[in-house]
Amino acid sequence: MRAARTGIALLLAAGLAGCGSSGDNTMALTSGQVQGLVAQLESARAAAATHNVAGTKVALEKFRSSVARLRRNGALSDDDARALRIGAARVLARVRTDNATPAPAPTPTVTQTVPAPAPLPPGQKKKHEDKQKPGKGHGNKHEGDD
Repeated sequence: MRAARTGIALLLAAGLAGCGSSGDNTMALTSGQVQGLVAQLESARAAAATHNVAGTKVALEKFRSSVARLRRNGALSDDDARALRIGAARVLARVRTDNATPAPAPTPTVTQTVPAPAPLPPGQKKKHEDKQKPGKGHGNKHEGDD
């Protein structure tokens, strides 16, 4: 899970470093906006550290929504917003890969073999059971028999 934490840290450093004020006419995030994004990434990092893929996904979706909102409000440039969204998608992909559910073990198939009957010695015939006919002294009654 160290890779996911490193990925989140790199995402934060690379994306937010380009979002600060440089003195020219570029857009800048306020310290509150930066803190909000950092908190969302920290939430994603914590979920990734516990191998919680669903929690990581939720935290990164919130982060991406915040990035989109900041872009619409003019606090982020198109390039910065795009870089942050791509970074979040890559982190989520890495978390999913690192925590992939293993394929279930195949269940063993039990094959039952029935041995073939032993061959009869030469000259012996197979014994047949006597077939009994109903009504011939076997206690079976037919209609009209009293």
